[in-house]
Amino acid sequence: MADGARVYLRHVREADRREFVELMRKSTHLHAPWISPPTNSAGFSQYLARTSSRDHEGFVLARYQDDVIVGVINLNNIVRGSFLNASLGYYVGAPYLGQGYMAEGLELVKQYAYATMNLHRLEANIQSDNTRSVALVKRCGFRFEGIAPAFLYIDGAWRDHERWTCVDERSSMLPASALVQLGTTPAPLQRARVAMRAAFSRPSDPNPAITPTIANDSETSS
Repeated sequence: MADGARVYLRHVREADRREFVELMRKSTHLHAPWISPPTNSAGFSQYLARTSSRDHEGFVLARYQDDVIVGVINLNNIVRGSFLNASLGYYVGAPYLGQGYMAEGLELVKQYAYATMNLHRLEANIQSDNTRSVALVKRCGFRFEGIAPAFLYIDGAWRDHERWTCVDERSSMLPASALVQLGTTPAPLQRARVAMRAAFSRPSDPNPAITPTIANDSETSS
């Protein structure tokens, strides 16, 4: 656990149902019209099922001081092969807006995506009017790539989105096929990922945390 860190990441689970849904209900005024998180039990069940699939991972962002859920971060549409990419979705709970938790969480998910999942690229697709979210990804080191016209159907219409990306710059970051061609076995990478996961675990928690780093606010990108 990093010194001074206030939050940790862990995978969402069934036991989160009540707390998760209550927080999202309290936050609808903040999330609309950008995103529509689950606000009832049926929606949470669908969300939990989606995060159990091979191409999605869902995390809650919780405070160390009391283990309260302050936000959610998702890695969606995970692609392997030569792309090693995922789309980032995130939303903070309204009571915790502006306290730096989500920026800290995005730094954590970047670490996890690169070091443990062996991803090369994360992208956040954000509507231009969502200025708080744009400012957040800028602070977290994402770079603007351009506009994707009519990218997602949200709130009754196809919406243009800005595409912001963050890339792992390590020269050792290669697809598995390239490692095979180079005669490098994936086993050392797998051992490194296991070690990283262990180092990032919360010692007193039987449910491993994915751990801390930096600071500041906001909500969404689907």
